[in-house]
Amino acid sequence: MAKPFRFGVQKHAPFPDTTWAETAERIEDAGFSTMVMPDHFGDQHAPIVGLTAAATATTELRVGALVFGNDYKHPVVMAKEMASLDV
Repeated sequence: MAKPFRFGVQKHAPFPDTTWAETAERIEDAGFSTMVMPDHFGDQHAPIVGLTAAATATTELRVGALVFGNDYKHPVVMAKEMASLDV
């Protein structure tokens, strides 16, 4: 039996004039199953903050990171942040 096909969204920043929570709600309401964010230097927000807001504001939306800049983060702190997000 085939599994249902799902779609995800990659976001670097919230939609214009909205918060991360509002952006995540719009993504979930549009029928997307997942929102992911990258972690690179440049013109974008920190992913853990956005992912936490998205997870808090939605009921079914899965959140995740495409990549984390692990060279700039202590592994224990990173693990603690991810475990806290998964609560």
